Amino acid sequence: MALQKLFDRFLAQPEQNAELLSQLTITIKTFERPLALRRLVESIQQFYPRVRIVVVDDSAEQLQLDGVTTITMPFDSGVSAGRQRALEAVETRYVMVLDDDYIFTRRSGLVPCLRYLQRNEAVDIVGGERIDLPFYRINDR
Repeated sequence: MALQKLFDRFLAQPEQNAELLSQLTITIKTFERPLALRRLVESIQQFYPRVRIVVVDDSAEQLQLDGVTTITMPFDSGVSAGRQRALEAVETRYVMVLDDDYIFTRRSGLVPCLRYLQRNEAVDIVGGERIDLPFYRINDR
């Protein structure tokens, strides 16, 4: 396990990827799931510590996390309004739109996706593999 964490840290911060990752903003829309949001943000920061993260939160009580720009909206504003507000806050060339129940791993592979977009100007969107974990549950509140 310790070796895996060391390997993960090595993969998370290669300097040659810093410039490319600086062109990415990750947006997250959340509502009433602070534990899920914290878990997602911590996983992003573990593997991509310099990536800008924008959270739009329309919960009754907003969670403030270090290294994250949090935009507060009126209670239960909705997913569409929240995502639109998040996109308005993006100033980078690339954007990633997430729900709060995702988790990043060492295999998340943002850099290959960004390199592909960089090399293929005609491509506007890329996707990755999403794995459903059968015993993974969000137990917030």
